[in-house]
Formats: sequence, structure tokens, C-alpha cells
Amino acid sequence: MRLAAFAALVAACSAPAAPAVPAVARTPAPAPASAVLLATAADIDGRPGDERIELLKGGTLRAGALETRVELPEPNDFFWDKQASLAAVALAPGVTAIHLAMPTGDSEDPPNIHQLFVVRGVRLVKVFDEVVGVYTPTPLLFPGDGTLHYVEQGWEACERAKYPATPVPVQEVVFRLDRAGTRMLEVERSDTADAQDCSQLAACPFVYAVTDAGAVRIGEILRDLRGESAYSLQSLLLPRGTTRVRLAEEKPEVTYVDEVVLVVDGVELRPLACRGAPVPAYCAADHVPFVLRRGDTLDLTFDDARGDDVTLFARGYYLPD
Repeated sequence: MRLAAFAALVAACSAPAAPAVPAVARTPAPAPASAVLLATAADIDGRPGDERIELLKGGTLRAGALETRVELPEPNDFFWDKQASLAAVALAPGVTAIHLAMPTGDSEDPPNIHQLFVVRGVRLVKVFDEVVGVYTPTPLLFPGDGTLHYVEQGWEACERAKYPATPVPVQEVVFRLDRAGTRMLEVERSDTADAQDCSQLAACPFVYAVTDAGAVRIGEILRDLRGESAYSLQSLLLPRGTTRVRLAEEKPEVTYVDEVVLVVDGVELRPLACRGAPVPAYCAADHVPFVLRRGDTLDLTFDDARGDDVTLFARGYYLPD
């Protein structure tokens, strides 16, 4: 018995060693759904199969087994839900980039921070990081030839030209990936067919908070949204306790209001008139607008919801007469 056991031990010790298993990169376990701010999937490394791409609450951007850190702006849930996006874009032949767009921390009508990331070896490399625009998001276009394009807003055009008395041509801006593939550099600007009259930058309806004591002008809304193509969402902070609002078109223009909402401490309130029949055009974002011409006013009443943070939101655009 002892001899048999000894023979078995000798055989085991003299057997060839099992081949070493090569080390492989471990793909992180999926993050809990509650920790994921944005998610998509795409093939970004050129190998077969898509990678899951996630932006996590702590600021981690993860693509398959690769990850990097992102500085998140000040939280603003309303604009985050409307504007934040994560997508894969064809940046250049054979190069897929991750495009992250996030609203800045501004409390009213923030533009987006646009960031682009590409895979270089075993790293995610940020090649573009710019706030594009002044009010509301500016879309970026990716022709797939290594460039990105956008058309500047009227505010940007006037600031660039130092606010002249004559209209300023609005320019298209082009960035191109450098030869090393690590940065997007501005390479071209060209005039478009559009021009901005800098004296009309704030052309938009005035907003009044109405009380029993009278109407107090608070500001303007739909700022710089000139033309149907500029249709967007904007906001204006109102005094605490505001329940009656007046929009007044006092300039030589026509305003097209598609939707009006009051948000009180995160709760959306629609005008009381939206409960009636027929339902006014300003009750839904359906691109069937309520029209305000010079001299027109629109008085709106909302439920009396007490709260510290009262913000008016409106969608639409305006056209000069």
C-alpha cells in the first residue's frame, strides 16, 4: 500500500506542468442602474463586438475595460434631463469617438460642455473639451473626415466682432484631429449666409410677475432664438411665490410660444387654462405655437404651489418684423 502511494506521488511530481494561462484585462462588473447617469454601446476599439459605455455618478467614464475621470458640472436635474447625452460618433475613418455633452452649471439656459474621447492603446484620451455657445445647446456635426463643425450663436458672433453697429456674419467653425490623434484643433472659420444684428440680441418677450399690487418686469425669455431653426427651451428665475405671469411682446417681432411651464421646487405646473377646452397652443411642445405680435400680452395663472425655487420655462423662437 505504501509502495503504491509512493509511486503515485512520483508520477504526479514528474508530470509536465500545466501551461500558464495568459493574463487578460478584466471587464468591470456592470454598475448598478442607480449609479449610471448616461449609457450607450458601440465598437470603439476596432475589435469585434460593442463595448458598453457608461458615465457614472462619481464622474467615471467607462468604455468596456477602459475608464477615465470626467469633471461633472454643478447639478441641474432639469437641464441635465433635457440636454445631457452620451453617444459614439464616427470621427475619422477607423476612429470612433465617445461624445459626451453636459449642460454647464448655469441656472438659466445653459450651453453644453462638449467632450470627445478616443481609444489610444489601453487608454481613453480626451481630444476635445469646449463650452460651445452662450445660451442653450449648440449641435456639433461630425462628417467622419476627422473634423467637427458647428455654427456659432449670435451672441458669439457679436462678441467676436466687438458688437459693431452693422450686422455680423455668423460663422461656421471647424476643428480637426491633429496628426498624433490626441487633440482637436480649430482650423477654419467661414461666414454663413446668416448675420446677427447685435442691437437685437435680446429681442424676445418680456416676462412680468403679476400681483394684486401690479406687474413687475423680471426679465426676458426665448433670448437670441431668432428663426424657426433656433427653436429651443429657455428659463427665467421668478420671485418666490409667483403664481401669475405675463408675457408681453413689446418689440418689432413675432414670437412663437410652443410651451410654457412653471417649475416650483422641481414640480412642474402647467397654466390653469390648459385644463380647459379647447386647450391653448402653449400647453404642449408640439411645434404648433401660440403667436404673440408686437403689443400682444399673454397672462398665465398657475396653481399656488409654495416653494423657494420658482422658474419659468418656455419653448419657441421669434422672428423680427
